[in-house]
Amino acid sequence: ALALKAIAGRCGARCYCRQRLRPQAPIAPQPRPSTLAGTSPTTSATATHLSPTPAVTDAGMHYYLKLPVPGRVQLMELLAPNPPAALHACVSSLAGLREDMRLRLKDFDYDSASGIGAVIQAVEAYLYKLNGLIEHHRSGGHEAEFAAIPEFSWRSALGQSSGARRLGEMARRGIPGLKAGPAQAGSDLCGGRSLYLEQGFVLLALGVAKSISAYARVRPLDGELEASMGSVLGGAAPGREGEDADRSRRASLSSKEFAAAAGVFEHIRTCVLPLVAEDLGRAGMAAATAVDLTSDAQLMLESLALADATWLSVSMGVRSGGFKRMVLARLLLHASEQYGRALSTLAALPRGESRQVADGVRRYIKDGRQVVYAQALVQLAMAYHEERRYGLAVGFGREAQRLLEETVNKDRSVHQQTAKSLLANIVRELVASYTQSNDLIGLEPVPDRAELQALVPAGRALIAPTPYKPAVHHLAL
Repeated sequence: ALALKAIAGRCGARCYCRQRLRPQAPIAPQPRPSTLAGTSPTTSATATHLSPTPAVTDAGMHYYLKLPVPGRVQLMELLAPNPPAALHACVSSLAGLREDMRLRLKDFDYDSASGIGAVIQAVEAYLYKLNGLIEHHRSGGHEAEFAAIPEFSWRSALGQSSGARRLGEMARRGIPGLKAGPAQAGSDLCGGRSLYLEQGFVLLALGVAKSISAYARVRPLDGELEASMGSVLGGAAPGREGEDADRSRRASLSSKEFAAAAGVFEHIRTCVLPLVAEDLGRAGMAAATAVDLTSDAQLMLESLALADATWLSVSMGVRSGGFKRMVLARLLLHASEQYGRALSTLAALPRGESRQVADGVRRYIKDGRQVVYAQALVQLAMAYHEERRYGLAVGFGREAQRLLEETVNKDRSVHQQTAKSLLANIVRELVASYTQSNDLIGLEPVPDRAELQALVPAGRALIAPTPYKPAVHHLAL
């Protein structure tokens, strides 16, 4: 019941930061089987964007992902000479939709994010007809209508310039089926002759766009939990009911979009990537593409979307005051576990693929895990203080303070200001108060880190991916 209540009204996300020094590993809960139960997507209904354009009020967009951008392609090369008029009209329309999508992805303004609704609509419009063309192409009996599959190319959402150089080296070594374009700052270019590869990248664009939309709707998300925790400690500010209601409404929409994005990434991993490998293999091409279209990368993106959703969901739960401290702590710990899952998936990538992942994505995962874990420890400290177990309250509070101070000391950290606010307005005062209570009343020993670690509970799942249901334009030829 608590989970359903939280899902109905709240959600979460943050931004990445730069790590100068390797931080001391935070206290971690004991390993446990993942509670994330992905549901296989089904086909039928049309996926629609939740609202036109998210309200954006803050200057500067600092999201950890960028939209993948397609290169130009001559889709009419698909058709054999003298194709049916209806098929010619369909592919011609598809080419126009692809170019509109390409320009919107290429020219997207990350500083304002005001056009993200139009981006999602353009991607879905192209995907709708692309799905129909793929269905017609693979249905059999239409071989005479088609010629060669053109070369599709995309700029990576996860990659960086070093990855582009890596792909260039692979292409120069003559790996079949893999074509790398010239290195560009902060990107890598890759593609192949496969309609399923094109479909996979378009779906990736949809998932990333939904994540950006969710992020932009309630940003700065970093400050959301800090503000909500402050309202709990200091009491609700008078006259803020309307503002809080608006926050909850936008957070609810963001929660749905993050879950929808996770469902898209899950669909790519379970349904599309096997078809890409089969398609390229049947044509005698290597199944390797940019790191974006690997199972591990999609699992990483799915985990991050769910972790982002959980983080802000908990922040809204803190603001509402309708949850026990221990429940809040376990929800935050699950978000931390999702970041850990993404980090483990990234570490498991082959060395060449791992190097393709941009440093910003790596920092986002590492620092997100640390900050959300620190916030879980704050909730544990509060829970034990309410139970008058003052030694444990001091121990967990001090550990949270240490982790947040590490974040403050990291260079170019988007989390830095949030960590400063949490320390200055909440955590340092909380630790001082709990220490005083223990010195005057509790007189309990403060456990060391090993003892605290044994008491950290397992996380509790809150949000699962929303199954993606691809819409298909059935061609009537």
